[in-house]
This record gives sequence, structure tokens and C-alpha cells, in this order.
Amino acid sequence: EYVSNDGSAFVFKTNHKAPRSKVLRVDVADKTNFGTPEAWETLIPEDPADVLEWVSAMKGGNLVTCYLHNARHILQHRSSGTGELKRSLDELPVGSVAGFTGNADDDEAFVKFTSFTSPGSIFRLDVSGSSCKVEVFKETELNCPAYKPEDLVTEQVFVKSKDGTRVPMFVVGTKGAVGELRGESPKGAALLYG
Repeated sequence: EYVSNDGSAFVFKTNHKAPRSKVLRVDVADKTNFGTPEAWETLIPEDPADVLEWVSAMKGGNLVTCYLHNARHILQHRSSGTGELKRSLDELPVGSVAGFTGNADDDEAFVKFTSFTSPGSIFRLDVSGSSCKVEVFKETELNCPAYKPEDLVTEQVFVKSKDGTRVPMFVVGTKGAVGELRGESPKGAALLYG
């Protein structure tokens, strides 16, 4: 999958000998290595646990990567020259990426996240400085006066199945309800999903 190029140096996301995907760079002008993916430079190696779902190039030698990590999406800001992790975008909510718009000519991109407590929020990513800035661009407003998302929390916990497999589970509820499931609070309701 094509990500970007700088002249004859092309960057690709691939699952060639990497089931969870990795990012490679190849100089297509170098005919000796062009047909040999094993000889291409690895920018971002395959993660031992997480699936690299997509990579987008941005202006100024920046990449945004999206990983599926324990049943949720996480975004990272990386260097397109070295693949080095600049930072994880941890301020984004626990949820799923529902859309991404950005390209190699822009220093800003927009990403839509959906979650258990929100039908969707659009965040603006700005890589014009030394680090990626994240800000809320637009939140979906619900016509429901009783709904107060600020009173809700989503936590990810892990449980063991009968065969010992570690299974991610999301606990969504009022702040008191989530605590009650851990024995910290006396009341509340919660939605369990996992």
C-alpha cells in the first residue's frame, strides 16, 4: 500500500512477511534491490502484538499511524525519514477511528473518533510545529437534554477466559458505576462489552 515518496524513494505499508504489517522504504531507481522486498529498508517494524491498520504521510516529514491495540484504535505521530515515534496521541478518546482526512502536502489532518459515549468527534491534528498538536474541531451534538457525556467514563479492563486467554473488555457507565465494578463505589449502572 503506497504511503508517500520523495523522488525515487517510496514508502509502503505491507504485510509481506509481517501479518500485522510494517512500513518499508525502497529507492525504485536502485534496480538491484527493487524486486527484492527483503532488501528494502524497514522504517517501522511489525509490532509484536498490535495491527498497523493504516499510515498517512503529512507535510514536513511526518507520518500518522493507526494501530489496533487491544480492540481499540491508537494513533501515533512518527518521522517519515526514520520511522521514529515522536509521540502517541494519548489525548484521543478510547474508541474507533471512523474517518481520516489528510495528505502529504498538508500540516493538518482531521480524524473522526467514535466511542461508547459519543457518536463522533472530529479532532484536528497539527504537525506544523515540532510535535503534533491535537484539538477538538467538532463534536456531534445530540438532541437529548438528559444525556451528559461528561458524567460517563469508559475504562478498558482485561479478564481471563476459561482457557486462560486474556480478553479485553470495556466498562462504560457513570463514574460511580465503573468504580462499583471494582468494589470502589456503592451505586450506579454500567454497560459491559467485550
